[in-house]
Amino acid sequence: MRNLILIFCICFCFQSQGQEKTIDTINVVLLGTFHYGTTTDASRTDFPDLFSDKRQIELEELTNQLANLDFDKVFIERQEKYQRKYDSLYNLYLSQKLKDTTIIRPEEIQIGFRLAKKLGLNKVFCVDVKQSLPYHKIKEFEKNFANEEESSFFKNSIYPFKDKSQKLDLSNQSLSEYYLKMNNDFHKKYRFYDYFHYSMSYQSENDFTGAEFTSVWHERNLKIYSKILNHLSEEDKTIFVLFGSSHTDILEQFFKLNPHFKIIKLNEIITE
Repeated sequence: MRNLILIFCICFCFQSQGQEKTIDTINVVLLGTFHYGTTTDASRTDFPDLFSDKRQIELEELTNQLANLDFDKVFIERQEKYQRKYDSLYNLYLSQKLKDTTIIRPEEIQIGFRLAKKLGLNKVFCVDVKQSLPYHKIKEFEKNFANEEESSFFKNSIYPFKDKSQKLDLSNQSLSEYYLKMNNDFHKKYRFYDYFHYSMSYQSENDFTGAEFTSVWHERNLKIYSKILNHLSEEDKTIFVLFGSSHTDILEQFFKLNPHFKIIKLNEIITE
């Protein structure tokens, strides 16, 4: 009897292992972008020839290459409270009734809507979360410690991003070339630098102004990441995230740490 029980247990264990579900993986493509329209960002990229034949052809080529992945959902940098507005705009876009160049200028329409239409999707998802960075605390820290004799190593260290071959110059680059460079490792590290290097010098005893500044940036992007996750379903196999590049840099880290996702790099999809 004891042997029979032992055999049953062994068989049950093997059967359970055989029936164990494998982890479902969702492919993720993140396109870090600059903003085509008005923006409150500290730095901006001018795009005066957006509606030229050249740029519109480039956008067609870019979205054609992206569409090869057959995305199930497209996520854009707009707040959820505007979802109805963007549903309405998208329906107008599908029926070719959206003509106002001011309205159609932003990247969520030029890329997000264009891509979603090619894929036959019925909507794009607004998942942005607004949360202001505490710049006033940085300024207050600078004022309070302006007369400090010793400078932090972080302030005096050699600036590492001097490679001129990595220059972004939209006036002399195609959109695909610009995006491939903008989303490479060099530029990701460059954008992280302020948050993880210079900010860290804003510290004195129990004052962690710099770390708190960077943590607010993390918090905002964690909320965006949470919204994306909660819009997913079992049927989703591949998703597209279109956000400002400083967002996608950190969102990529969150997705990488989650075994349910696989990052597909832009250079695997698009060519110059």
